[in-house]
Amino acid sequence: MEPLSSSEILNVLAPPVGLILALCAVSRWIAAPLLGGGFLGLLLRTPGNLVHESSHAMAVVLSGYRVESFSVSLFSPDRRGRVQPGTPWAPWGREWGLYLLAAPAPLPAGIAVLCCLGIWTGPGIDLWDWRTWVAALLSLSMAAELAPSDMDLKALTLPGLVFVGLALVGGLGIHLFSPSLESLLVNWAAHLAPRVTDAALSALGQVVMGVVLAGVPLLLLRDR
Repeated sequence: MEPLSSSEILNVLAPPVGLILALCAVSRWIAAPLLGGGFLGLLLRTPGNLVHESSHAMAVVLSGYRVESFSVSLFSPDRRGRVQPGTPWAPWGREWGLYLLAAPAPLPAGIAVLCCLGIWTGPGIDLWDWRTWVAALLSLSMAAELAPSDMDLKALTLPGLVFVGLALVGGLGIHLFSPSLESLLVNWAAHLAPRVTDAALSALGQVVMGVVLAGVPLLLLRDR
């Protein structure tokens, strides 16, 4: 297989990256404000928050640390879910790896759940099917908790910058000294990118359905 050119690599990577950024933007600036900060909004956010915090907890364990405490927003005094890492349980447990893996975990977890909701309801929107309305509420809940929180982003900043720097240096080294490995990695990314794009597009469709069918009516009822 011929190696991809720089423009072809950009064309492959742009759709999944753009869709994931769009999901984060909708999560922060549309879905979350639609649910509001009252008790009803807090209650409706609970399924999404449970997925959000559970993904953190699973990533903490995979990174080699114990989970010291776990809470969701509905039962937390400050109305914010929280996962507190404990001590390392595995020899690979490193603090930078913990934050690098755990902080962005809600994003792929939320996308996976939204895709499952889309499979559950099937293609199209049947307003007479009760599953449509359940999926709309759950999709709105997932969307409101999809993006990494401010605390997640703060924890991710330094490890993320270090990781990107090392990836750039490693990529330059592979480009200069191992063209065959570079071709393998680029073609693997080209094979994976369309699947990520399909998943993100499906998740975005579910989010739009949740915003329209559940978020807008909730907003109108709250403003009456």
